[in-house]
Amino acid sequence: TGPIFVSRLVRLPLLDADGHPIGRVEDVVTVPSGSDPARVLGLVVGVDRRRIFVNEARLGSIVPTGVRLRSTAIDVLPFRQRP
Repeated sequence: TGPIFVSRLVRLPLLDADGHPIGRVEDVVTVPSGSDPARVLGLVVGVDRRRIFVNEARLGSIVPTGVRLRSTAIDVLPFRQRP
């Protein structure tokens, strides 16, 4: 697969494993990888007026209609940016 641009992900719905919307992608958390493309750690998702972090390991697929989770379980602790 080719590269996926952050601008294409932001505002997409986050879907549970059954395809039901949970929230919306607000940002993508990356870590620099030197001369390689940045590595994605996860997504910041708006859910019920809260921002949560969804680890990349929980993501199943990215399609034009949204980002689908591998399972229905997510951690709803608020997102906090780290240094």
